[in-house]
Amino acid sequence: MGVGTLPFDPDRFRLKPTMTGPEVAERTGVDFETTKRIWRALGFPEPNDDEVSFDDNDLASLRSLAALIELGFDIDELVGMARTYGQAMSRIADAETRLFLERFMSDGQTVDSAVLDEVVPHLLELVGVPIENIHLRHFASALRQLTQAHPGDAGSLMAVGFADLVDFSSISGDLPGEELGSLVERFEELSIEVCTETGVRMVKTIGDAVMFVSPDAGAALTAAMNIVSAADTDEVLTPARAGLDMGEALPLGGDYFGRPVNVAARITAFALPSTVVVSKALLDHVDEEMNVSRIGHKRLKGVGEVSLFKVNGELSSGRQP
Repeated sequence: MGVGTLPFDPDRFRLKPTMTGPEVAERTGVDFETTKRIWRALGFPEPNDDEVSFDDNDLASLRSLAALIELGFDIDELVGMARTYGQAMSRIADAETRLFLERFMSDGQTVDSAVLDEVVPHLLELVGVPIENIHLRHFASALRQLTQAHPGDAGSLMAVGFADLVDFSSISGDLPGEELGSLVERFEELSIEVCTETGVRMVKTIGDAVMFVSPDAGAALTAAMNIVSAADTDEVLTPARAGLDMGEALPLGGDYFGRPVNVAARITAFALPSTVVVSKALLDHVDEEMNVSRIGHKRLKGVGEVSLFKVNGELSSGRQP
């Protein structure tokens, strides 16, 4: 049996299903269509109405969401939150199983089912503790940033930045899968470290790019400069570049949307290797004195004309363009 073939039924680590979809809906007190909508948002396929596929943990989860509905939370917003939960937990589960396969099923070996029965429940118990704690700590951090970005009103003025690896697309086809994965993971690791150190929130990774936000324009700019500088001196990574804008950004499902997101992405695509380029809107919100060079007004695809500046400084070790 080769790698990728599991010698057991993964569902054996769940509780035994005892309910159909309509039965779960009845027990939660939420109409069946809403229950199905939440279930789909969590990332699970919709079972047939007469299929017994829900267990007591599923019932408890749906009851918790139903309680939030009873407290007056908007159903559309809860579905969005459920979608975020589903996407995040799917990534976590994927990382866990890949680690599991590396540890117990390497080199095409099979694992005795009894070993899995002993190891997997213990693994799930162990990872549950850091997941809960990390959730609470990230919640506190997000709440802190939210109060900084919303000082008593409904505004969401945010600095939005992107950074990516230059020429990644051209080299990715020449690298073996393992080396390509290591390259992306190294850039992600570096970016997380920089964002953590500067108090900036890294929103997501998109292939070879990272997106980060902060209500503090200076902190976001510092993060961008440090990411580019670190990538430029790294022995593994190709040079990086970054672009930033400032404006009203809409937080939705753990992500951000709006003009500054689009502008920052376009600015990044415009930037040369080993440079940080910012809009005038971002520069106007930086309190510190910055050494910048005016690039001028540039028409960027999809966003129109933007006044751009290159941030000067020791961003690299002799590799400035």
